[in-house]
Amino acid sequence: MKKLSLAMILIFTATISASLFAAPKELTYWEMIWGPADSYTKTVNMLVDKYNATHPDVVVKVQMTPWDNFYNTFLTAVTSGAAPDISTGATPQPVQYAKMGEMLDLTSIIDQWKKEKNPILGEFPAGSLEFVNYKGLQAGLPWNLDPRQIVYRKDIFDKAGITKMPTTWSEFLDVCRKIKSKTDTIPFVFAAADQMGMQNMIYLMLSNGVGITDTNLTPTFTDKRVVEALQFVNTLLKENLIPQGTVGYKGSDADKVFYSGKAAMYLGGTPQQLYDMPDMYKVCGIMPALKGPSAKDVHILVWENSIMAYKQSKYPEESKAFIKWWLENNLQLWTEGKAGPLPVRKSFYKDSYFTSDWIKNEIGLKVIPYATSNVWPATGLYPAFSQIEGENILAIAMQDVLGGKTNYADIVKKVNDMVVKAMKQ
Repeated sequence: MKKLSLAMILIFTATISASLFAAPKELTYWEMIWGPADSYTKTVNMLVDKYNATHPDVVVKVQMTPWDNFYNTFLTAVTSGAAPDISTGATPQPVQYAKMGEMLDLTSIIDQWKKEKNPILGEFPAGSLEFVNYKGLQAGLPWNLDPRQIVYRKDIFDKAGITKMPTTWSEFLDVCRKIKSKTDTIPFVFAAADQMGMQNMIYLMLSNGVGITDTNLTPTFTDKRVVEALQFVNTLLKENLIPQGTVGYKGSDADKVFYSGKAAMYLGGTPQQLYDMPDMYKVCGIMPALKGPSAKDVHILVWENSIMAYKQSKYPEESKAFIKWWLENNLQLWTEGKAGPLPVRKSFYKDSYFTSDWIKNEIGLKVIPYATSNVWPATGLYPAFSQIEGENILAIAMQDVLGGKTNYADIVKKVNDMVVKAMKQ
């Protein structure tokens, strides 16, 4: 009896010792560079260190992943069996890999929040969780919003005698004409040649109340509202309200024109460069949402980006636990890391970091309330969007018009056929 007791004690002691000295479970976290490389990387590492310090059974190792060639970086990793445990990424990523059977289902995190009666669930914008739900699998959880908006120069508006802000395309064109006639400044600048061309085309379509597809995922690029958007672009070109070389403008080219002081208005992402340009920072503002001639409601393109976990992970529950904690505790990504996109969580906007800065404050007031997803009116992100975006299909229509073509029926049919093909594939 004594021998048996002693044996049991030894086994128990060995088990306890093994658990105490067991190596922690290692999770790999690929984080994109969402802000200035120095401050954002430092803050991400600080938060990861904080998590590791309070979860001794797990060690999260973060890898900052550049946006250059990110698509192939992830695709190669996933298809070769070397996916990270957790990552953030581009808008289509969760559904793209969910279709491939590579995403962990994060529904249990939402269930936990419901059980806890956690107020975080009330902070997500309407429809944002459904946006990355693929056939019942919660492929990601949204954490930031990347809006598109028009930034304008108040000093140039004053010089042109513009006292009322435009709210329709017609009023916007009149503002452009006044700037052209009364100043030596280019009225408006935007990109058309790269991914920003694709995004700007979606921006105009949403502004006129039409999406790439309808709610049944039937392509709608031949809709008259798309034609009206292309006619609007043609008017801008014809009347020299935009640079004649816009057809070849990439995002960096449009940035250069506006931030060098040569243009009065700019369509693009959050104007981060203004923080390093105090003189321009003082004289700029965010334009109210514009409505096209056929729009019933106001819609502004806002990209939703998610955090996700991969099925290849050896530690799925630990990966989900990290994601839950990260979403509950990441305000410092903005207040210290200076993240460019804006937070999904509504409560974060009450922080002085947002209320004291006109850029974030005006976007919060003028853009976020009208946030519309890139696939609206579809409720969820469909897999074909990755191909449509990757091939810049919609930008082709804008480039045709900026290149001088005006046979709108042919242009929209050509692009619509390409969208149909992508949807079938």
